[in-house]
Amino acid sequence: LFNFTLALDYLLPRNVVDEQVLESRSVIERSRGKSYYRYDELKFENYFMRFDRNTVKDLNLTGEATVELTMLWKKPMEVTLSTATTPVHLLQLYNVYHVFGYIIPLMFLIVYLYQFQMRTLDSKMTLAIFMLFLFGIQFVVFLRF
Repeated sequence: LFNFTLALDYLLPRNVVDEQVLESRSVIERSRGKSYYRYDELKFENYFMRFDRNTVKDLNLTGEATVELTMLWKKPMEVTLSTATTPVHLLQLYNVYHVFGYIIPLMFLIVYLYQFQMRTLDSKMTLAIFMLFLFGIQFVVFLRF
């Protein structure tokens, strides 16, 4: 049911919302005494969006943006940022549809195999455990991004 709503949410037309950029920052992670510039992050009132490094950092933002949200889950997918010169259209780097989007059709395939192809209890149990593992990854990514 979760993957069905995710697939439906991805396929439905998107809502376009005008937003204000509250904060733009570069995310730097430290590991073993070294600093790594990972990504740029834009913060809006109800959510944040992450983009590849050096994508947002050098833009002269005016603070206005048009965000495309999914219809059912209201997940941000794309943004058009207003700059001093021309608008810039960006795709979000991380979310349940981009990074782990292959899991959605894979889950449908696993359900099909479980129902119609697997005959033994051992193979069904293996598929069920694999499906729970994939669902866990999906759910964490869904809640986080």
